[in-house]
Amino acid sequence: MEGTCNAKARHGGRCRRPAGWGTCHKGRGPCRLHGGQLPNVIRHHAREQAIDFAREHLGSEIDDDPLEAMLQGVRIASGIVAFHSRKIELLDVVTPEDVRALEDANLNRQRVAEMAVRSGVAERLVHVTERMAEQLSLVFEEALGVVPLDAKTRQKVVDAFAAGVTRLEGQPIEGEARPLAA
Repeated sequence: MEGTCNAKARHGGRCRRPAGWGTCHKGRGPCRLHGGQLPNVIRHHAREQAIDFAREHLGSEIDDDPLEAMLQGVRIASGIVAFHSRKIELLDVVTPEDVRALEDANLNRQRVAEMAVRSGVAERLVHVTERMAEQLSLVFEEALGVVPLDAKTRQKVVDAFAAGVTRLEGQPIEGEARPLAA
């Protein structure tokens, strides 16, 4: 019977406890009373669980953007450097191992960043951002065309939108936004 220990019991029948009952491999193999705690049984079922996990998760395709993966690598490496820096700031006594960990993390961040630069991540990011800006601009112009506005009100809306986009970019507002063609 699947899902049960199913080992031969003293009474002549089969054990009806759940598979792996009382063990670290619940749902698999014999229960605790029928050899489920033996080291070789534990190893066997741990190996089976690892293989099942690998088949289910590690071999599956994941839709991943290479640009985002590279940027995520840089962010993670930078986070590790920040962690070690903060740790050293908070320690009363800094050991050579602490300093070495920070230096290693910083070197790793530099390698990851260098790979990102060599692979053209910055240029591609600029290209993606420019395309998104163009699309956003087209949508905005389309929305402006739906609502009848006089020239002065239209310019105020355009200026407010430009100021909002500039704030999103984290850059200071420089001058007025140029008027859109009516």
